[in-house]
Amino acid sequence: MHFYLPNFEDLVDPEYDFINDEYSPRREKIGRFQHDQYAHEFFNKPIFDGMLVSKTVVKPATEKRIRTSGNVHTFFRLAKDVPVMGDCGAFTYRDAQIPPYTVKEILEYYETMGFTYGVALDHLIFPTMPDAERSRRLKITLDNAQEFLDQRAALNYQVIPVGIAQGWDATSRRETIQRLLEMGYDHLAIGGMARSSDQEIRETLQAIYPVLPENDQVKMLHLFGVARLSLVPDLMRYGVTSADSASPMRRAFLGTSEDNYWTTNGTRYAAVRIPEVKEGGPKKRGVDSTGEAAVKNGMTMDNMKAMEHETLRLLRAYHAGEVGLEETVTAVLDYDQLHGDKRDHEAAYRRTLKDKAWQKCNCPICEQWGVEVIIFRGNNRNRRRGFHNAYVFYQQFQELVRKQKSTG
Repeated sequence: MHFYLPNFEDLVDPEYDFINDEYSPRREKIGRFQHDQYAHEFFNKPIFDGMLVSKTVVKPATEKRIRTSGNVHTFFRLAKDVPVMGDCGAFTYRDAQIPPYTVKEILEYYETMGFTYGVALDHLIFPTMPDAERSRRLKITLDNAQEFLDQRAALNYQVIPVGIAQGWDATSRRETIQRLLEMGYDHLAIGGMARSSDQEIRETLQAIYPVLPENDQVKMLHLFGVARLSLVPDLMRYGVTSADSASPMRRAFLGTSEDNYWTTNGTRYAAVRIPEVKEGGPKKRGVDSTGEAAVKNGMTMDNMKAMEHETLRLLRAYHAGEVGLEETVTAVLDYDQLHGDKRDHEAAYRRTLKDKAWQKCNCPICEQWGVEVIIFRGNNRNRRRGFHNAYVFYQQFQELVRKQKSTG
């Protein structure tokens, strides 16, 4: 079973100046896409088996760069044997009457961009929709799937077609898989289940498994958005060959939970939020901007900046063993609590700083940048933490796959 990592143009400056919070001068000269690096470029071993790239993520300017570079493998600096799957990003147009593309457009996009696999043009279906709307969207998905195969054959394209099953329950998804098999698809996918419970996913796979041909006639069964460690044994048991998940990257900087930083033993930690002091700016996820915080607390921006710098200095000194836990926690909380009335991160931050999990990690991200990885602050730290999480997740994923294979 394989893991696909979704790509959202997750790049970081490998020479970023964390002390002064500045991009490297060379980046300004040669440009972001030439200078910055993707997650896989920081590791000396794979952190995924394949890459997933949704059409709705690829902006026109990025598409132009990919075409200019030659293909998706060249642009993302991937070895040719690493598969890249393209899909249409149906969740982003879920409220539209019809998909915003034509089958011909999508096929041409996949082929000329050099994707290994191309997922047929689909439309999401939700259980809460009226029966007529569910049937209408299913017909769109199936009609597009047939046209996708027909046009690919007529144009003699090389991209491998993937038929995607949408539905509103286990029975409808099983019937869609049967229709796709009748059309001639031997690469299949199941969509629309990223927010489903583990039990609903199991029920769907149990319903589909009996209709899958024997003797490996189905070369792929991909499950979109559901590469959950809790489900790996079930996925393998019911014929799933690959799955993807953006969670390792996204949890690094989403929400105020305690799972921003992942470890191989399963323990997860909150990142320590140190907002950058700058004038104005909107609130982000309920956090006061530093300008608002200064006004509320009767401080000047210079006072705020001095407090910010001292907090960062203490975090680095704590990492180096030069100051104690209590002094560091106090400074972090004093600065943190300036940025909102309901911020109570003491227990989470104390746990993070006490355990120093980043010092026990042997990944290149943690070894090179240390405590910067645990600081919640800007893309160059937050995405690095996401890269670390992807590395950790893939190790856990591979271990579960190995155990399932050994036990049959």
